[in-house]
Amino acid sequence: MHSSALRRILVIGTLDTKGEEIGYLKEQLLAAGSFPEIVDIGVMGEPLFAADVRREEIAACAGESAEELRQAGDRGRAVAAMQRGLVAWIGKRHAQSPLAGVLAGRDIRPVSYAEWLRIETAETDLAKALGRGERVKLHNREAIWSACRPPRD
Repeated sequence: MHSSALRRILVIGTLDTKGEEIGYLKEQLLAAGSFPEIVDIGVMGEPLFAADVRREEIAACAGESAEELRQAGDRGRAVAAMQRGLVAWIGKRHAQSPLAGVLAGRDIRPVSYAEWLRIETAETDLAKALGRGERVKLHNREAIWSACRPPRD
């Protein structure tokens, strides 16, 4: 595998509300010799800058339209749709070209693709257990990092 592929890191976030922070992360990753790929999952406002992967592409992976989600004004529906789209998109993306890591507001610590999948699974399982929709976001740092640990055999 080419060395640049090993340093490619997805930076996932909402460029409408966290554009400045994501721009800063991008600059720092570039300065460190990594290749950030910015993925915009925001839909409610205009992005601060153009992403490498636009929100329309992520929404389409969930069978939705980013513009229709924005016009509906239902933040819960939009977040759920973008999460579904992101899971589908990132799976295809990783299969095409393995990722060195993912930054997705997880305490600003890069996680591997495998860790990211374990967090997503834990959040989905928690939602099912609580009977609360498709996903319940883990906010507690210990819970997030516990989800990152590989399962014990």
